[in-house]
Amino acid sequence: MKYSSGILLLVIFFFSCGKINEKIALDEIKHFEYSRHIDDQKLISLLNNKNPTIRLKAVEALGRIQDTSKVILLANRLKDDNEAVRKAAAFSLGQLFSPVAEDYLLDAIRLDPSEAIRIELINALGKSGTEKCFLVLKDYLESDKLIYEMPSTIACGILAYRGYPPLNNSFSLELLLNSAKSDEVRWRSAYSLFRMASPVSFKNVYKEINYPKNALVRYFVVRTLSLTLEVMKKPEIQQYKDDKNISEAIQLSRSSELFDTVAKMLNDSAWFVRAAAVEMIGVLGNRFFQDEIIKATKDENPYVKIAALQTLANFNSLATRSELIRTYNSSTDWRLKGQALLTLAELDIPRTLNLIEKDINKLIWPDNYYLIKALEKIKDDRHRTKSTELLMQLAMDRETAERTLALEALVDRNEVPVEFMLEELSGADPVIATIVATHITYKKTPKAVEPLIKVYNNFTAPEDIEAMNSILTALDSIKSSRSIYFLETQLSNPYPSIQKNAKKALIHITGKQNIEIPETKHVFLTKWDFDLPEYSTNPHVKMQTSKGDIVLELFPDKAPVTVANFLSLVKTGFYDSLFFHRVVPGFVFITGSLVVPGSEEQAPQSHAH
Repeated sequence: MKYSSGILLLVIFFFSCGKINEKIALDEIKHFEYSRHIDDQKLISLLNNKNPTIRLKAVEALGRIQDTSKVILLANRLKDDNEAVRKAAAFSLGQLFSPVAEDYLLDAIRLDPSEAIRIELINALGKSGTEKCFLVLKDYLESDKLIYEMPSTIACGILAYRGYPPLNNSFSLELLLNSAKSDEVRWRSAYSLFRMASPVSFKNVYKEINYPKNALVRYFVVRTLSLTLEVMKKPEIQQYKDDKNISEAIQLSRSSELFDTVAKMLNDSAWFVRAAAVEMIGVLGNRFFQDEIIKATKDENPYVKIAALQTLANFNSLATRSELIRTYNSSTDWRLKGQALLTLAELDIPRTLNLIEKDINKLIWPDNYYLIKALEKIKDDRHRTKSTELLMQLAMDRETAERTLALEALVDRNEVPVEFMLEELSGADPVIATIVATHITYKKTPKAVEPLIKVYNNFTAPEDIEAMNSILTALDSIKSSRSIYFLETQLSNPYPSIQKNAKKALIHITGKQNIEIPETKHVFLTKWDFDLPEYSTNPHVKMQTSKGDIVLELFPDKAPVTVANFLSLVKTGFYDSLFFHRVVPGFVFITGSLVVPGSEEQAPQSHAH
């Protein structure tokens, strides 16, 4: 019994050591991923560790870091004896989004016996491949196996999106669109053909425009036809008009059959298909559709209505202008009201300005968002002065978000008095300072030197580094000797981008090329002063605003460092009383800034969608 107990204790001891060693290794991998700092020899030892869990986690970390210099280390794991590690290596090589991974992926796809890994390799070729992989993908498109057809169709589309359109594979994709048994393969094929937008495919794609079984197929068919129509309008296509496929595509694009078919699609059961049909009508630009588009502005779906209001810009007539004015005056939906005004700004500038003048003091933020966006579009010589005056009115003594949007619209307008812009600097708001500095970069106004330097000295990096760099760029454009002393002080700033911009400005102002940056200790290295706790459920944060509460759900399993950092800032009150600097209704709002570990310098702004 003594011997048995001793052996059992020994087994427990070695098992515990193994678990401890695994935890240490996994912690090292986490630190490597979050800090981006690890010794190459240590990384190699982790990737070659006997424990497959450690190898797997190291490979996954490399995929998230996306460092192309480590491609050979990832490629070596494509030969790992553990299938999960090989699959992770294939995925991670795709995440490099670089052709440096392609040869390794092509070698592996020829040799690996696992279907699951070949699927991952096909996905990776879409993200990191070039024309070298077209033939390999063609084989899988024509394999008659659903498990390969689905990823290879999408891979072709991603290649085209990345600038490597596999036009030689278009016929295989057309066959799948026209005859594949799976609707999943059909819509994926339509998606790839949409990304390629080849006139040669126009006729075969059009065959599926009324495909009854799947709305995604119809949607991507319409999108493909729309984009291809735009391609066919380009002058360089005309040299191929004698080609049989091109001439047939041109004839079909002008046919009453196509017009009638697209008009019928405005009644499709799927709202996104109707919206795509509306956009295609805009590309066709035929007056035949004017009444149909006016009718579509009353569609039950708001996105179809918005698409129809946008498309009315292609039909400049009394009827369309009347419809836009009616929608603006009568709609209670700010999205429709705003889009009507934006489209009217393209068709009838005087009437647009009249409507804005009528409502400029009635509407408050965010209801006046589209007033600003419409005025931003009005830049013709005849009406530019008036639109600028109204934008300046919307920028004065307003809510921060409204002011920033209006000021952004004024950035490239030289007629704005520099005194107006400099007055905006007085509040020392970093976002507004960035906008004003950008405007001054255009105007190159010498009287702005002292105000810019004064507001710069109110800022601190990294929170305000975007504003600080914008001011340095503005001083560079002015080229005044009055800024030399200040710029020289910034050469010793611990943030490299500030050093670089200060040096660049000094070279331009003084003409001296041998300006040296003194050695400084960089203070922006990874911050690692908070815990990465384990969560049993996803944490939630309530954001209390003047417009109501917003509850944010955080995902520590997807972004552990960002979540931990965000929560640490919440606990310290970082977000208390912050303004929303930019609000785009229906899309995004932005407030404050975070110092995120792993970022070397400028901290990204926090976004809530």
